[in-house]
Amino acid sequence: MKRIGPDHVISAMDCQQRMALWVEPETAVEFETRDWFSDQRDYARELAGAAEGIDINPATGPLGIRGVMPGDILRVDILSVELMDRGLMFMFPGSGVLGSEVAEIQTRVIPMSEGYAHFGEHIRIPLKPSVGVIGTSPETRVPCYLPGRHGGNMDIQHLCAGTTIYFPVFCPGAGLSLGDLHGVIGDGEVSEWGLETSGKVCLRTKIIKKQKLEWPILETATDCYLIVSCGSLDEAVHEAVRYGTELVRSSTGLALPDALSLVSLTGHVEICQVVNPVKTVRIRFGKSVEGLELLSAVTG
Repeated sequence: MKRIGPDHVISAMDCQQRMALWVEPETAVEFETRDWFSDQRDYARELAGAAEGIDINPATGPLGIRGVMPGDILRVDILSVELMDRGLMFMFPGSGVLGSEVAEIQTRVIPMSEGYAHFGEHIRIPLKPSVGVIGTSPETRVPCYLPGRHGGNMDIQHLCAGTTIYFPVFCPGAGLSLGDLHGVIGDGEVSEWGLETSGKVCLRTKIIKKQKLEWPILETATDCYLIVSCGSLDEAVHEAVRYGTELVRSSTGLALPDALSLVSLTGHVEICQVVNPVKTVRIRFGKSVEGLELLSAVTG
């Protein structure tokens, strides 16, 4: 297995980044993340007091995959997600949806063991290890804390071991990077934080040649999610429904009114995160719907 260590960390994604490692397609690669909380610094106080901000959500990478070119799709199979034994959460004035009501700065250490996050003496939350930041290198620089068509900080709780995610490719080699691991995270990430931690992610990539992909698509055993990020929730929902309807038309040959009706019956609009400057939603389509093969409209 190939490996990219935590010494190869970036704070922004773009096609000018030098690849940390080059591999052939279908090579298993382990990424070790150095999340911004992994050294247990008091980031709540640092963030609250920073005049110009500090680097957040660093990602390990980028990984270059030989043979992939702009206009291709990069398929990424997440094989495993291994976390450290604790995570951190933070609170400070202005942070999250209710930031205006927060009066104190707080850093909280939450142990993780035996499949649970131990939130105090009597509250145990089942762990669901996931990847918060993952994406290909975009043409122009995008900080790792922002999402976009390349992926980035999507904060989708379903990006776990055993899932597959598809990305558009914008530069030779794709330039795949990832980080911002979570022990568990709720839809919306309303306080601005999941259970932030670090760890190791093992994945395998595959190239789908000369196929158009507008937004990342996540595939699980039961569902497909189209992941869209825009400046507001309304814009993100509109774009997700538009893109979903377009893929339904491509998959089924239906006219627009019928395709939109089918999306209204089978598409489920869900929130990923509402606390970044760019908001992220997903629209979920169950694989149990017969005659609706959305991935075939994308991957050929």
